[in-house]
Amino acid sequence: MAWFFRAEQRIVPEEKTGSNPLELGCGEDMEMKSHTFLRLWTLTALLVFSVALLVGCAKVRAPESVMDTPEHHTNNGMRSFEKGDLDEAQREFTLALELAPKYGPAHVGVGLVQAARYVKVQDIQEKERLLDKAFDSLKSGKKYAKGKEQKVFARVGYIRVFTMTKPKGWLEDAKQNFDYAVLDDDQAPAPYYFMGEAYKQAYKFSEAASMYRKVLDLDTEYTAEANQAWELVQKIQ
Repeated sequence: MAWFFRAEQRIVPEEKTGSNPLELGCGEDMEMKSHTFLRLWTLTALLVFSVALLVGCAKVRAPESVMDTPEHHTNNGMRSFEKGDLDEAQREFTLALELAPKYGPAHVGVGLVQAARYVKVQDIQEKERLLDKAFDSLKSGKKYAKGKEQKVFARVGYIRVFTMTKPKGWLEDAKQNFDYAVLDDDQAPAPYYFMGEAYKQAYKFSEAASMYRKVLDLDTEYTAEANQAWELVQKIQ
C-alpha cells in the first residue's frame, strides 16, 4: 500500500505537467483565427486607403483656351439663368466645376438651377429631389466660398432659393442669410435687392420698398431693376 501511494504520488505530477493535446489544438486554432482576422483587417484598410488615394488624385479637366475658366463659365451660367435658359446655365456651371470642383459660385449656380426646376415640375418626389439637390449645392457653395464677394454671392443664393421654393419658414431663413450677407459686405447691392424681392413675394411691401431704396442709394448694380420694383410697390401700398 505504501508503494502504491508513493507510485500514485509520482504519477499525478506527471499528468499535471504534461501537455493536453485538446488544449493545444484550441490554442493553435485561436491563434490562426487571430492571424486571419489581422490579415483581413490589413487588406481592408489598404483597399480603403487606395480608393481614397485614387479619388484624391483624380485629375480635373484641363482648360482648352484662355476663356475656359471657372469664373468665365459661372458668369455665362448666371447670364443664361437670368434669361431663363436653365439647360445652358447648367451646362456652364458643370464646365466650371469640371475645371475647379471646389469653385463655390458654380455650386451656388447649380443650386439656383435646381430651385428653378423645382418650381416648374409637379411630381412631388421630383420636387423633393430637386429641392434637396438645390440646398446641397448651396451648402457646397457656402463651404467653398473664398473672400467676401463669394460669401455674399452664396448668401444671396440662399435668399433666392428660399424665395423661389418657399419651404416652411422661408422668409425668416431668407432674412437670416441677408443679415449674414450684410455682415460680410454692407455695400453690396445684391442682398438688398433680392431681400426686397423676398419681402415683395411675402406681401410685405413696406419692407420691400426699404430694400429697393437702399439699392438705389448705393447706385452700383441692380439699380434699374430696383427702381422698377420700387415704383411698383409704391403703387400697391
